[in-house]
Amino acid sequence: MTDTEITKACADAMGLKLSTISNAKVYIFDAMGFQQFYQPLHNDAQAMALVKKFGLAIDTPLPNGEIDVNSQTSHCRSTDINRAICQCDAKMQAEK
Repeated sequence: MTDTEITKACADAMGLKLSTISNAKVYIFDAMGFQQFYQPLHNDAQAMALVKKFGLAIDTPLPNGEIDVNSQTSHCRSTDINRAICQCDAKMQAEK
């Protein structure tokens, strides 16, 4: 999956209203109707919102620096915690 596909899957999972997808960037409308850049791969608060909404489990880092993120149906591993969270969420969305 590309970063854009992962980000779009995360936005869909959060029930966010997509504004546009252009130049590999995903934009959403916020609660006040303003266009905002959505980037959970790089925004810790947006990634943590996915963890809380879907009850993801984050394991302690492995010796190689990778972090496991697990849901009831998905498992992802990456050295970047936000990437592992987003990939796990995107996998869950793809399985639906």
